[in-house]
Amino acid sequence: MVDDLPEALVTGREYQYLNYYFKKLAYNPTSIKEEDVTEYIRQYSRPGALRAGFNYYRTLLDDGQYNQQYNEHKLTMPILAYCGETSTGDYLRQSILSISEHVEGGSILECGHYSRRTTWILN
Repeated sequence: MVDDLPEALVTGREYQYLNYYFKKLAYNPTSIKEEDVTEYIRQYSRPGALRAGFNYYRTLLDDGQYNQQYNEHKLTMPILAYCGETSTGDYLRQSILSISEHVEGGSILECGHYSRRTTWILN
């Protein structure tokens, strides 16, 4: 969440950084092919790409504060929330139940944080 530090540590080391996540957080590490890793590295090596990815995490605490308003006035639109079984499982759906009237989803079996199976299901 620190400004600029992750970018400084990862720039020029995108392969080591991304490959760690693909091999440690995938349900089946062999499901992520080398050509996929190469494309991720190509994209994350572009100017500003690392910052965009890290900014997602930098906003998590702010997002939590903003979401407090939905404890009083629940979201009314339908929400679909799935996560990988070996990642966060049904946690996302369960956590959204407290702030929304219409939540569907659950846990995708045999799936981690990164997996070709997730892409297949969502496409």
